Amino acid sequence: MPSPHVHIAAATGAGDAFAAGFLSATLRGLPVRERLRHGHLWAAATLTAPGDLAAPPSRDIADRLVALDDAAWEKLRLGPGWTQAAERADEEGRTP
Repeated sequence: MPSPHVHIAAATGAGDAFAAGFLSATLRGLPVRERLRHGHLWAAATLTAPGDLAAPPSRDIADRLVALDDAAWEKLRLGPGWTQAAERADEEGRTP
């Protein structure tokens, strides 16, 4: 499965972020394909932020991106700030 194209600011923490996104989707009971995509998105959040701490995408944003068809997923481009959303679900934490 191809992954989105990501504009990398720093590579530190991407593997851990992938694992966190995959685990989060696993705990939600999502199918394996969606788990992998969530892992890719969480890793992309880390890769597009300087340092090793980045806000993960909101559940709404991540779920919408995960639902893209294969052609749209392959064309997806993620750059700095793509995870910033004005609203987050109550259960989602915020990083400083």
